[in-house]
Amino acid sequence: MAGFSDPIYAEAYIYIYGHQYDIILDILIVNQTPDTLQGVLLELATHGDLKLVEKPSQINLASQDFANIKAAVKVSSTANGVIFGNIVYDVAGTASS
Repeated sequence: MAGFSDPIYAEAYIYIYGHQYDIILDILIVNQTPDTLQGVLLELATHGDLKLVEKPSQINLASQDFANIKAAVKVSSTANGVIFGNIVYDVAGTASS
Protein backbone atom coordinates (compact mmCIF):
# COMPACT_ATOMS: atom_id res chain seq x y z
CA MET A 1 0.00 0.00 0.00
CA ALA A 2 2.93 2.33 0.71
CA GLY A 3 6.64 2.03 0.10
CA PHE A 4 9.61 1.65 2.40
CA SER A 5 10.74 5.23 1.64
CA ASP A 6 7.36 6.81 2.51
CA PRO A 7 6.84 8.54 5.90
CA ILE A 8 4.18 5.94 6.69
CA TYR A 9 4.59 2.35 5.55
CA ALA A 10 1.37 0.38 5.12
CA GLU A 11 0.81 -3.26 4.31
CA ALA A 12 -2.50 -5.12 4.12
CA TYR A 13 -3.32 -8.76 4.74
CA ILE A 14 -6.61 -9.98 3.32
CA TYR A 15 -8.74 -12.59 5.11
CA ILE A 16 -11.81 -14.08 3.44
CA TYR A 17 -14.52 -15.68 5.59
CA GLY A 18 -18.29 -16.21 5.76
CA HIS A 19 -18.87 -18.23 2.57
CA GLN A 20 -16.44 -15.92 0.73
CA TYR A 21 -18.75 -12.89 0.92
CA ASP A 22 -16.89 -11.07 3.69
CA ILE A 23 -13.36 -9.69 3.61
CA ILE A 24 -11.32 -8.39 6.52
CA LEU A 25 -8.36 -6.14 5.75
CA ASP A 26 -5.75 -6.31 8.51
CA ILE A 27 -3.51 -3.30 7.85
CA LEU A 28 -0.09 -2.73 9.40
CA ILE A 29 0.73 1.00 9.67
CA VAL A 30 4.33 1.99 10.54
CA ASN A 31 5.48 5.54 11.37
CA GLN A 32 8.95 5.78 9.80
CA THR A 33 9.53 9.40 10.88
CA PRO A 34 11.15 10.89 14.00
CA ASP A 35 7.88 12.78 14.66
CA THR A 36 4.68 11.81 16.47
CA LEU A 37 1.86 11.54 13.95
CA GLN A 38 -1.63 12.49 15.14
CA GLY A 39 -4.94 11.64 13.56
CA VAL A 40 -3.54 8.94 11.28
CA LEU A 41 -6.50 7.82 9.20
CA LEU A 42 -6.71 5.30 6.40
CA GLU A 43 -9.51 6.50 4.12
CA LEU A 44 -10.79 3.58 2.05
CA ALA A 45 -13.16 3.51 -0.91
CA THR A 46 -14.47 0.69 -3.08
CA HIS A 47 -15.40 0.33 -6.72
CA GLY A 48 -17.57 -2.46 -8.09
CA ASP A 49 -19.73 -4.83 -6.07
CA LEU A 50 -17.90 -4.20 -2.80
CA LYS A 51 -19.17 -2.25 0.20
CA LEU A 52 -17.06 -0.93 3.06
CA VAL A 53 -19.00 -1.92 6.21
CA GLU A 54 -16.45 -1.13 8.91
CA LYS A 55 -14.11 1.82 8.44
CA PRO A 56 -10.68 1.90 10.10
CA SER A 57 -10.46 4.04 13.22
CA GLN A 58 -8.19 7.06 13.59
CA ILE A 59 -4.97 6.50 15.58
CA ASN A 60 -1.90 8.34 16.87
CA LEU A 61 1.59 6.95 16.24
CA ALA A 62 4.72 7.85 18.18
CA SER A 63 8.06 8.06 16.39
CA GLN A 64 8.99 4.70 14.83
CA ASP A 65 5.79 3.15 16.28
CA PHE A 66 3.37 0.79 14.52
CA ALA A 67 -0.24 -0.33 14.81
CA ASN A 68 -2.63 -2.80 13.21
CA ILE A 69 -6.03 -1.58 12.11
CA LYS A 70 -8.90 -3.49 10.55
CA ALA A 71 -11.55 -2.77 7.95
CA ALA A 72 -14.46 -4.99 6.86
CA VAL A 73 -15.70 -5.24 3.27
CA LYS A 74 -18.84 -7.03 2.05
CA VAL A 75 -18.76 -8.74 -1.36
CA SER A 76 -22.08 -8.84 -3.21
CA SER A 77 -21.05 -10.62 -6.42
CA THR A 78 -18.16 -12.39 -8.09
CA ALA A 79 -17.50 -9.47 -10.43
CA ASN A 80 -14.23 -7.60 -10.18
CA GLY A 81 -13.91 -4.94 -7.51
CA VAL A 82 -11.24 -2.52 -6.37
CA ILE A 83 -10.37 -1.24 -2.90
CA PHE A 84 -8.29 1.93 -2.79
CA GLY A 85 -7.46 4.66 -0.32
CA ASN A 86 -5.29 7.36 1.16
CA ILE A 87 -3.45 7.78 4.43
CA VAL A 88 -3.83 11.21 6.03
CA TYR A 89 -2.19 12.53 9.22
CA ASP A 90 -0.94 15.59 11.12
CA VAL A 91 2.55 15.96 12.56
CA ALA A 92 2.44 16.77 16.30
CA GLY A 93 3.70 20.25 17.13
CA THR A 94 3.22 21.78 13.68
CA ALA A 95 0.70 24.43 12.77
CA SER A 96 -1.98 23.35 10.30
CA SER A 97 -2.51 25.58 7.29
